[in-house]
Amino acid sequence: MMKRHRFSHLRAGFVVLALLGSAGRARADTASEAQLQFELGTELYKQGRYMEAIDRFVASNRLAPNANVVLNVAQTYAFLRRPAEAFNWYSSYLAFNLTAEQRAAGEAARAALLPDVAVIDVSTVPLKAELFVDRLELGSVGTSPRQIAVDAGNHRLVARAAGYHDADVMVPADRGQLRPIQLTLSAIVGQLSVVSQPAGAHVRSDAEGTDLGVTPSKLELPVGEHRLSFSAPGYVEQSRVVVVREGQNPEFFVKLSREASTVSVLSVKGNPAGARVLLDGVELGRSPFSHPEISPGTHALGVSAAGYEPWQGSVAFEPGAATRVDFKLQDPKERAWRGWRYVGYGSGGALLLAGGIVGALALQAKSDFDHEPSRDSLDRLHTLNATSDVLWISGAVIAATTLVLQLVTPEKRSKAVVTFSR
Repeated sequence: MMKRHRFSHLRAGFVVLALLGSAGRARADTASEAQLQFELGTELYKQGRYMEAIDRFVASNRLAPNANVVLNVAQTYAFLRRPAEAFNWYSSYLAFNLTAEQRAAGEAARAALLPDVAVIDVSTVPLKAELFVDRLELGSVGTSPRQIAVDAGNHRLVARAAGYHDADVMVPADRGQLRPIQLTLSAIVGQLSVVSQPAGAHVRSDAEGTDLGVTPSKLELPVGEHRLSFSAPGYVEQSRVVVVREGQNPEFFVKLSREASTVSVLSVKGNPAGARVLLDGVELGRSPFSHPEISPGTHALGVSAAGYEPWQGSVAFEPGAATRVDFKLQDPKERAWRGWRYVGYGSGGALLLAGGIVGALALQAKSDFDHEPSRDSLDRLHTLNATSDVLWISGAVIAATTLVLQLVTPEKRSKAVVTFSR
C-alpha cells in the first residue's frame, strides 16, 4: 500500500514538471534538447523502466538545471529503495532557490532517509568548494556546504577550489549517523615585489579593499590575477592588474604621476632641434621637449648644443601652470667680426695719449718761450699746440664713433623667450 501511495505521488510530480517545461534562460537549442530528454524519461518511466528514465532525467537536468527534475530523480531513487542516491539528489534539490514550503518538504523527505544511510555533513573554507568522494574520476558530488550520503565505512573526501590546495581526508561513516566535517583549504600563494616612484606609496587590493602596505615591499598573494591600487599624497592614484604565480617572485614597478595642481609643465623648443635641455644641471631630454612634472619654484634652466653658444637662465615655475621656453642659440661662425671695437678703442686711446704727450711738450715750449722769447720758440709752441689739439680731437672722435657703433650694432648672442600659461 505504501508503494502505491508513493508511486501516485511521484506520478503527480511528473505532471507538474511537464507543465513547467525546461529552464527559460537556456538557449533555444539546449532547452529543446533538455525537453526532449525529459519527455523520453517520462515515457520510460510510464513503461516501468525506472533506471533508464533516471538517465534521461539526469541528462535533461545537465543541459538545463531544473529543481523539479532533480526532485523527481530523488523521488524515483526513493521509490526504488536506493536511499543513498535519493538522499544526495534531495541535497541537490535543496541547493535550488525554493519556497519555504518546498524547502520544508524537501528537508523532511531527506531526513526520513537518514536512518538508512551514513551521512557526511561537509563545510569548507572557502565556501563553494567542489566535493569528491573516494575517486576523483567519478566527478564532483556537489559543492560545499553539503550533506553527502555514503555507504557505511571509511571514505576518502576531497575538497577542491580554484586558487587553493586540495583538502584530502579519510572520514569514517556509520549508518544512521550524520558526521560533521569541516575542511580548510590552504590558499596557493605566490610572491610579488612591488616598487614605486615615489617610494612609500600605499598598496591596496581592489577586490578585498584591504591595505597591503607601502612600497617597496614583498607581497604574498593568492595565485591568479589581482588588481592593485597605488596612491600617495600629491600623486594621482593608479590601478594596475598583476598576475601572481606559485614559486615566482617578479618585481612590479609603477610610476605615479603628480597631481596637476601640484606641478608645473615645461615645454621647450627652438633652434637648433635636438639641443640638450638641463634643469639644475640635470639633463631632462632633447628639444623639442616637454616634461609634465616640474616641481614648482625657481630653477636654473640651460640649453646647449655642440657648435653653438649655450643659453642659461633662472626660470620660475608656478604650480598648475605651463612654462614655455622658445630659444635660439647663436652659431659663432655666423657672428660678425667684432675686432673692430678693439681697433677703434685702441686707436682712439693711442691718439688721446699722443695728444697728452704733445700737450706736455707744448707746455715745455711755452716755458722756454717765456724765458727766452724768439720767433723760433713761438713757432714751435704754435705747432705743438695745434698738433696736440688734432690728436685730442681725433682720438675723442674715433673713441666716440666706436662707442656709438657698438651701441647701435649689439653682438648677437644666444637667447630665449619664457612665457607662462594657466
